[in-house]
Formats: sequence, structure tokens, C-alpha cells
Amino acid sequence: MPIKIVDLGHNNQIDTSDDFLATQNGTIFFERSNNHIIIGKNSNSDDIYLHCGSDAAVHIGDHVRLAKARMHIVAPTKLIIAEFTSFVGNAQISAHESAEITFGHNCLIADEVTVSVSDMHSVIDVETGKRINPARPILIGHRVWIGARSTVLKGTTIGDGSFIGAHSLVRGTFPANVMAAGVPAKVIRTGVTWRTDLI
Repeated sequence: MPIKIVDLGHNNQIDTSDDFLATQNGTIFFERSNNHIIIGKNSNSDDIYLHCGSDAAVHIGDHVRLAKARMHIVAPTKLIIAEFTSFVGNAQISAHESAEITFGHNCLIADEVTVSVSDMHSVIDVETGKRINPARPILIGHRVWIGARSTVLKGTTIGDGSFIGAHSLVRGTFPANVMAAGVPAKVIRTGVTWRTDLI
């Protein structure tokens, strides 16, 4: 089945270097206008759902496995997924406010991982009446593995070669080549990396 495209706006653009739209499964939904999606060669989808609001940019690299990822980029911001990154199952990626999400190359994002730059509701200081929980960007480095059912919160940076244990709640900055896990996630081992094959 080809990708279903629902376009309720104008000036929305999808650029692909091969027959992705004709041969893969899923839905791309443009709620409003001026969105730009780039999908690299040899990327594939089992049943993606990509929802863009207005003035969003989604750049997906070559050889990306999107699986059944649910991506909601509804604010004027950018989602970048670099080449050879793989999603497994129903990952949820959300940018309901203007803060970028970046995945490096060769990442592995397991089933039911949630990534969001926003709390999606305002937290207000009672004394001042001001909002105190603004959106913040998320940067996931190269060759990062995020375990199943983990949640990555706004403002998180994960260094190259690191990995996150399943069911973790991730917020803050994690250096390269560490293992982190827990609620909240903490570094539990340094000087390590991972690979997809069993040796």
C-alpha cells in the first residue's frame, strides 16, 4: 500500500530520492501549511504516522528504518533522523512546541520509546503568574541505543555510543560511552559501548 497523504494546508512539500511514497506503508498528515519533509534513499516504513502542523521540517536520512513510529511535529521546528537509524515498533516522537529533536546516525530506538520536547501543559508560578516549564530541545548522539518503554524528556542530551536501559526516565546530559538506566536514569557504568551483533 502506498503512503497515504492528507493535506489540509498549502505549500507542503515531500522530497524523496526513490519510490518511498509508492512502496511503503503509513500516513503523512499536513494539518496546516509550509511543511517540508525530506526522506532519504532506501528508508522504509511498516506503518508510520507523521503529523506536521505548520512550518515544520522533517529530515530523514538514508537507510532509516521507521517501523511504526508516530511523529507529531506540530510546532514550527525541526526533526532530524540521521542515516542508518532504526526504530523498532511504536516509538512516539513529539514536538508540540518549537524545540528541535535530533537523532544521530546508527541509533537504535526500541519499542514504545517516547521522546518529547514539551510537557504539553503549562506549569505556572502562582506568585508571578509566569510559565516555568518552557520546551527544550533533545539531542541524541550517534550510535545511541534507547531501551524499550523508556521516556526521553525535554532538554536531554545523550552522548555518542551510549545506551539507555529499558523502562528508564531520561532527562539531563549523559556523556559518550556510558550505560544509564533507572527512574530517573543515572549513569551506572562508564567506558562502554554496544553493538548489534552477539559476540
